Amino acid sequence: MTAKSDVLQVAYGFLTDVGRKREANQDSFAVLSRADLGGRLDGLFVVADGMGGARGGEVASRIVVQSLPEAIDGMLRLRPGGPYDVEQILYDAIARANHNVYMQKVENEDLRGMGTTCVSAIVNNGQLT
Repeated sequence: MTAKSDVLQVAYGFLTDVGRKREANQDSFAVLSRADLGGRLDGLFVVADGMGGARGGEVASRIVVQSLPEAIDGMLRLRPGGPYDVEQILYDAIARANHNVYMQKVENEDLRGMGTTCVSAIVNNGQLT
């Protein structure tokens, strides 16, 4: 008798392009696997697209893709055994990343107009949030 495996396999790819109007690409992304997340969630995907018309879009997108996974990791460590409210974790992590972008704008006058969009998803237990 063979045991059925409930391991979720996800294939993903990415492509980034500077486009026709800009000289620099302000996109950032992060993909974390189950192993990267300490086995607590199945995966995390983050895409941030810096606002090209404003100063510091690349800084804002980089802050988001760095701070969002860090925030999720911190929240997961508070409840090492789970269960996890994945929707609340993602919401709080995005709020934290937004706060980090805001603080950088406050602290650095050269970055006052910076901004980014963000799309993020957590995969866990066969569900996408």
